Amino acid sequence: MQAEAVIQFLFTGTVVFFETTRLLFRSHEGRDEEEFIRVHTDPEVRRYVSGQAWSAEKARSRFRSQHLGKPSRTYGSWATILKHEQKYVGCCGRRAAREANATHLAC
Repeated sequence: MQAEAVIQFLFTGTVVFFETTRLLFRSHEGRDEEEFIRVHTDPEVRRYVSGQAWSAEKARSRFRSQHLGKPSRTYGSWATILKHEQKYVGCCGRRAAREANATHLAC
């Protein structure tokens, strides 16, 4: 099966941005919160994505203010889900860069 880009609104209001045979990239949902916190408080994960592990409070606050229900279009940080297990494994997407009219891949 070829990977295909799809944008679709589900009954829950979730936006599915991209789907492969193994992964699903969608907007963040409330059920992702605990795994998001686990990922961002893990020093072994955070050392590869911008430095130090966050506190649980910071991770929870960031999830609720910057990730929950987002993105709603193609720009932003998408929840990354292993399809067969329906397991949240992180997030990735496009973010604004400091240079005008530029974006970069973000995790």
